Amino acid sequence: MPPDKMTILNSEVSRILASPLFIRSPVLAALLGFLMRAAISGGKSPNQYAVGTLALGLEDDFDPRLDSTVRVTMRRLRVALASYYGLFLPESGLCAHVKRGRYALELVRHEALYRGFEAKHSSNDGGQWDAREDIVGSGFNGPRGHMD
Repeated sequence: MPPDKMTILNSEVSRILASPLFIRSPVLAALLGFLMRAAISGGKSPNQYAVGTLALGLEDDFDPRLDSTVRVTMRRLRVALASYYGLFLPESGLCAHVKRGRYALELVRHEALYRGFEAKHSSNDGGQWDAREDIVGSGFNGPRGHMD
């Protein structure tokens, strides 16, 4: 990842982790932080086993073929990111995103993921929002109407 994108990704993830949605979810926060560090390191993207053992603290004998913990938690992360971007616009116009079936965090233009959807707040307005009011029952279904 080029240095300028590393800076943007680091800054974007820092803002996300400071949001109430991620403060209340230490598992998702740890997973997002792990994926960010993996993306910035420039190495190969982590596999399901690495995510499970290194990010989620699963035992070394964890078998991703039999245990869906990583897949379920990744889906929860995608839903949480969609909820976050339903409320806040990314400062740079680029969103932190993980494609379905992948374990690599990448930057994607907000318009490409959330075309026709306007966030309630800019990321610079102090982050004052009531998650119960905005997320629960908001009708927001995530990127292009689907999360899976």
